[in-house]
Parts: sequence; C-alpha cells; structure tokens
Amino acid sequence: MMNKKQIAVAVSALVLSVAASAQAYVGGGIARAHVNVDCAGTTRCDNNGTGGKIFGGYKWDTGVAAEAQYIDWGTAKGTALGSDYELSSHGFGIGAAYHASVAPDWVLVGRAGVIRNDAKFKVIGFGSISETKTKPYFGVAVGYKVTKALSIDLSADFSRSSVAGDSASHNLIGLGVTYGF
Repeated sequence: MMNKKQIAVAVSALVLSVAASAQAYVGGGIARAHVNVDCAGTTRCDNNGTGGKIFGGYKWDTGVAAEAQYIDWGTAKGTALGSDYELSSHGFGIGAAYHASVAPDWVLVGRAGVIRNDAKFKVIGFGSISETKTKPYFGVAVGYKVTKALSIDLSADFSRSSVAGDSASHNLIGLGVTYGF
C-alpha cells in the first residue's frame, strides 16, 4: 500500500508530465456577425454587424485541447412600431478543441463546448431587458502557419441566446491569429 508521500510524488509527476506535453496558446479575431432574428413586422432590420473573439487554451500532443473564450456575437438593429431597437449578445465559454495538421503549414480546428451568453434587448428611449443563459457552441477554423508559433486563421463560430422568451441564433465568420507558446 502506498503512503501519502508516495501518492503525492506520483500525482506531482503525473501533473508535471501532462503540463510538459501541453502547449499553451492564445488567439483572437474580428468577424462578420450575423444575428438570426425574426424581422416580421419591422420597417428596418439589420442582422449583420461586427463581432469578435479572444481565446486561450492548452493543446496536448494528441491535438486535443481545452479552451476558454470570450465571444462578442454582434448586434442586430431595427425599427418596429416607430421605435429603434437593438439585440446584442456576448458570452464567456469553456470547451474542447481538436487541432489536426492537414499539411506542413495548415491546421484544421474543431471546437465544441458551453458558453454563458448574455443577451440584451434594448428599445431606444424606453429601456432594456437582459437574460443570461448557458448554451452550447461549436466552431471550426482553418489556420495557415506563418511561423512555427503564429498562424492566421479563418474561423466560423455558432451559438444561440434568448431574452424575454425569444431566441436568436448567432454566427461569426472571421479572420484572426493564434500564437502558441
């Protein structure tokens, strides 16, 4: 039977070996945001805008990674019944990713996890309501390695948010960078 000291040494060795085989990375980008909301009954409806994301993670030699991110899903704007409105959403999430090298300088990335989206519906001049809910998200990216540590990425990310009983789907199509340490 192992004593407490032997268990502590074994756990420390395991943690150090896992950390030694992991590569930390950070990234971010700017994106075309699309908020898919129902525009019926509006006199003006603009579902497209600008969004973006920042993220960081640890990738193991197998290509599997753990990530955390902040995503700004953008803002939909419109006019209904003579009043201007905005629907915006952003969130913090955690998830897993898989990085697959498909050629010497190219990588494909798949992401999935949960994100805590904060949606806000604002009627200009009348006030706003907001709601925070945990929703699934997923994403894909293709990256070109400019250097061993730096890649330029084209990505797509998807999720949903809801406020006052109505829900909207969000997508980002963007350009960014990833830097590995």
